[in-house]
Amino acid sequence: MISKPFSGFRIRQTFSLIAVIALLLPAFTSAEIYKYQDAQGRWHFTDTPPRDNNRVKRVDIKQQRDTDTTALAVGHEASDTNLKSNLEQRFKPSSAPELATLSVVTVESRLGSGSGFFVSEQCHIVTNRHVLRPTETRSWEASQAAMQDMESRLEKGQRWLQDENDRLARVERALTQRRAYLDSLPQNQYRADEEKEYRQYKKLYTRDLAARDTYQQTLQREEKEFDKRQSDFDLDSTMARVARTFEVVMKDGSRRKAQLLHLSNDHDLALLQIKRCASPSLTLAADSSLRQGDRIFSIGSPLGRRDHLTAGIITNIQRDAIVIDAQILPGNSGGPLINEQGRVLGVNTLKFSRDNPLTEGFGIAIPAHIVSEELGPFLPAEAE
Repeated sequence: MISKPFSGFRIRQTFSLIAVIALLLPAFTSAEIYKYQDAQGRWHFTDTPPRDNNRVKRVDIKQQRDTDTTALAVGHEASDTNLKSNLEQRFKPSSAPELATLSVVTVESRLGSGSGFFVSEQCHIVTNRHVLRPTETRSWEASQAAMQDMESRLEKGQRWLQDENDRLARVERALTQRRAYLDSLPQNQYRADEEKEYRQYKKLYTRDLAARDTYQQTLQREEKEFDKRQSDFDLDSTMARVARTFEVVMKDGSRRKAQLLHLSNDHDLALLQIKRCASPSLTLAADSSLRQGDRIFSIGSPLGRRDHLTAGIITNIQRDAIVIDAQILPGNSGGPLINEQGRVLGVNTLKFSRDNPLTEGFGIAIPAHIVSEELGPFLPAEAE
């Protein structure tokens, strides 16, 4: 879902607008990526190397690409080109909505997935911009904030540990002085009573020392895990900002690579294409076909589950938004909103919910006319 409402779109309810993000990070990119260590020894990744750091290293993107290609081969990336024929023969759809599911794909990365659909027989795929650029979304900002909160908690833990070390050092010095004092006393009842009190303090000190050691070990383990998570997050975020190639998964589970053709600056839309293939495709419906109360279907990959279809009705029609009551969950982003004839009414984009993306609420789709206006210049004439 998008991180802000559509231009000109206003719905005056008391609901909170929650952006449901379907895809996190793309697998690789052809741009230059650099890594460097900060003063604490933590690795950071960026597409612009800092000038004041002489420990900057360039990440070998070719090696990353080779690794991803090998992974795809293990995952049985398809080599055939006639997707339409293969899918129709395998699934033999018997209704318009079922036929439409053949054209819907999952746009996948190492950390998440979204949806898209073929809009031409030359394998052009419509999806959401935020599916391909997740660093522009509120979900990514929330992830970044969570990382910062974790870092703050670890820093707080280090400060407590330092304070505890200082306290234990003072206690140790006091016990040492107490021991020397007791050793200077004659053997009598007074010394026996003082020895008893000393042993109690020594027992408490030993207990606190063991607790300090356990906490320190836990903190060191959490810091190591955090450093890896932070490093991975920084690398993935940097690569996501410049990625041009993405993986898509067909209805039959086969995988292919798609190239980025266009990212909209005005709408949450993007266009991909798989080279050298023939695909099933969906047709954009005319705006005149939209009616409140019409039955609609939403197709996509909600919650990481591929090839799911939900049904509902159109509850409201705006110039730049179609409001529906069908479920739109994380992963549905970029999938088609279709009518009973299988024509595309819009592109599912976000969930309008009172509490969070998993509660009941309204789905929002970008109307087909905006898709046509924005992406039409990049499509074959018959697909506009």
